[in-house]
Amino acid sequence: MTLNNTGLSAQDLQFQDQVSEAECADVVNKLAEGATRDNLIKVVETSFIFAAHLRGKIAHPESPALACKDKCHWCCHQAVAATPAEIINIVGHIDESFNKKDKKQLISRLEKLDVKSRGLNIAKRAALNMPCAFLVFGRCSIYAARPMGCRRLTSYDEKACKTHGMVESEKATLIAYNGVMQGMEEGLESALPNHQHATLDLTAAALTALKKPEVITQWLNSGQPAFEGCELNQS
Repeated sequence: MTLNNTGLSAQDLQFQDQVSEAECADVVNKLAEGATRDNLIKVVETSFIFAAHLRGKIAHPESPALACKDKCHWCCHQAVAATPAEIINIVGHIDESFNKKDKKQLISRLEKLDVKSRGLNIAKRAALNMPCAFLVFGRCSIYAARPMGCRRLTSYDEKACKTHGMVESEKATLIAYNGVMQGMEEGLESALPNHQHATLDLTAAALTALKKPEVITQWLNSGQPAFEGCELNQS
């Protein structure tokens, strides 16, 4: 998965690598008992907590306030990367939190967006200017389970986000979330070497997993192909 390290110093990057190493070791430890659905969800949720806690500890006390706020969704009109483990976590969240009607409506929105966006590279997806299918009345319907790629997006300037679609500018968030994201991915690859570890497109992969739950079982069963055609075009 491509990481945005814009504006980070050599010292920042060194610390980010240390965070990655710590996260990788923790993931490997958590998956020592196997790649069960519950273990993978625990890995993802713990990673989210670690990144948020770390960001709070390293943020400069005099940093300007972030412009991000409720119903501010200008960055939610672009491709979103996700790991298979994050997709499993998102589907679990949907199964627990959505009623039958809401889930059906979500699948319909995902289908409409997927027709337009599948296979597009990052620039062309952004040029579509179509909102994420998980947005409902300007709010993320899977906010508690949103992938790391969404969590690391922050900005000091709402106007710039509205104009350009995304502004990554808050250093502490980049260091914390990039480090944890990289470590989580490396830990998953190390602990589960026979599994598919492609960077997935959130829309395509979530739609596939919701319509064909057996895909998750296939991924959990080492060596079986899954999420074919759902890879994110990072060109």
